[in-house]
Amino acid sequence: AEIDHFREVRDLLGGDYYVYNGNQVGLGGKIAYNYTNNVDWLGVFVDGEYTLDRFTAYGMYGMSTIKYKHDNIFGNFKVESDNIVGLQLKGGALFNLSGNFDVYTNIGFASKVPIFDNVIDDGSGAINNNPENEKFIATEGGINYSALNGALALTFNSYITIWKDRAFTRSVQTENGADALISINGVEQMHMGVELETAYQPTKMIRIDASASFGKWEYTDNVDYS
Repeated sequence: AEIDHFREVRDLLGGDYYVYNGNQVGLGGKIAYNYTNNVDWLGVFVDGEYTLDRFTAYGMYGMSTIKYKHDNIFGNFKVESDNIVGLQLKGGALFNLSGNFDVYTNIGFASKVPIFDNVIDDGSGAINNNPENEKFIATEGGINYSALNGALALTFNSYITIWKDRAFTRSVQTENGADALISINGVEQMHMGVELETAYQPTKMIRIDASASFGKWEYTDNVDYS
């Protein structure tokens, strides 16, 4: 992906030029900032499923590598990151207890590559040379129930997600005055909750849906940085 960022003079309002920071700019001229960001991404994934009678299991694995590039036209400089690797693993199983009653469980792990802004600062071009991936560990389980020949469907689900190394960055200046981008690591969160979804379709033309959820999402620690 290539993303251009600039501010452009769209209308001179009858004038011959626009003065910006002492410079004369014509129609279509760029002012304030002008840079291009590139996201070079390559990924692959595989998945599989196994079914035996009333039992079904599945698993998947995915991997990606991302490189970020910043070309600052006004600043006349270019910076780029190293390749950053992310991955994802997930597996689950479902067991049919009866014709209209299923139980299931899933567990997954993901190492998420930080977004562009957490690696390169658009304004200064400062780069974070040691970005850390965010990590997710997610588990869930629930039941599926149907009745009235499929006209009524109910799903109950509970989940717990542990979010580690949530990424925050700040722009700073080093002792010699150079711009730098630092990471604030170690921020952790826990998301947990339950969800209920129901659907009732008495006719082909009418369907009624209802849902309810309760969650507790919170930070689990305090991070000090100096």
